[in-house]
Amino acid sequence: MVCEKCGSEIREGNRFCGVCGAQIPEKQREDNAGRKRSADRKKRGESGRKRFPVKQAVIAAGLVACVAAGVVLYQSQRGGDIRYTKVPGEYSGGIMDEDSGLIRVWRGTIGVRATYGYIDREGKEVIPLIYDGAFNFSEGLARVAIEDSGKEKCGYIDTTGKEVIPLIYDGAYSFSEGLAMVGMEDSEGDIKWGYIDMTGKEVIPLIYNFPSDFSEGLACVYIKDSEGNCKYGYIDKTGKEVIPLIYDEASDFSEGLAWVCMKDSEGNWKYGYIDAAGKEVIPLIYDDALHFSEGLACVGMRNSEGEIRYGYIDTTGKEIIPLIYSGVSEFSEGLAVVTDWRAGQGYKMGYIDTTGKTVVPPIYSLVHGFSEGLASVAIEDRKGNLKWGYIDTTGKEVIPLIYDDASDFSGGQAVVVKNGKMQILSK
Repeated sequence: MVCEKCGSEIREGNRFCGVCGAQIPEKQREDNAGRKRSADRKKRGESGRKRFPVKQAVIAAGLVACVAAGVVLYQSQRGGDIRYTKVPGEYSGGIMDEDSGLIRVWRGTIGVRATYGYIDREGKEVIPLIYDGAFNFSEGLARVAIEDSGKEKCGYIDTTGKEVIPLIYDGAYSFSEGLAMVGMEDSEGDIKWGYIDMTGKEVIPLIYNFPSDFSEGLACVYIKDSEGNCKYGYIDKTGKEVIPLIYDEASDFSEGLAWVCMKDSEGNWKYGYIDAAGKEVIPLIYDDALHFSEGLACVGMRNSEGEIRYGYIDTTGKEIIPLIYSGVSEFSEGLAVVTDWRAGQGYKMGYIDTTGKTVVPPIYSLVHGFSEGLASVAIEDRKGNLKWGYIDTTGKEVIPLIYDDASDFSGGQAVVVKNGKMQILSK
């Protein structure tokens, strides 16, 4: 599932985007659940595409004419200099890849027609833009896809571009803890999923309707029963079922706990948390829940008006931050995105710390989580277009909001786009 506001991938079951904090509309969640349970579902792993919003372009023409690669662009409020590097070639956008140190780039319009490849952080093309789908590296390998007879086939390459695992799968996910989910279409048109190791060897048979990445030694899987109902549980890396498939929905483990969901007698979905032994440690009383991050998890309860309000609990279930927000995200670098409704302005986003203190007031139209001490934030201009820049953890604007798009910092660098071109900012 993909956030319609910022284009980030959202793990199955999340009700809010972990990057920008936007609430995922109920219809989108239902539609995605339907796709997840149907033979023709189009998920990121199955389609080979990660549907980000179109990333278009670099520094304005006038600015480019005034500066050259390596010249100081902005003075950081934290004392450092922000520099930029011209990127040769016409790329539509890019995403920093922390695992490999490369940048995943594309030409064209994502979701319509685009080709993908990788460049280094000096802008040199390392892996040609020959793929119809490509993803960031994980554990040294990246999943890529090429269209074949109207269908995308997925496999894996290393950082030199060498094909390590053939492009034979109808769906594939990134490696996690040494294993990757792969899927093959069966005779009835359903994709069945299992796991391979980094040599391409099948270690867990492709028998599941849909599994998840391994996290903390366990993977969440589900299988349909004879009536078409999905039941979730957990397997270990040998494929052994260690927590029975009894839940109506479930998530990956994070910080020793996973949220699970079961319908109550009235058909309402109720969320709580279990440990790796399957023991219920926080009762299934919430109307929504997210993963634990930095010791806290976002949970939601429906109020008297039928609206869900969100706050945070600790691993004992104690409420740490009151359930008062319209939308929230998981914590990153001590801060979490919160969303509030403002009369005449609509939803605005800001940040709170782990005590619930507002650190950056909700004044932005869209924001991302903090990375390396900076977060990309955006406001709408007079034409309704988002303009991006960066703030530090105090809320101080470090780089002006002048870009059409901006990525997270990774390894001291970030991609910015404006007017159809792309460039690299360096701290």
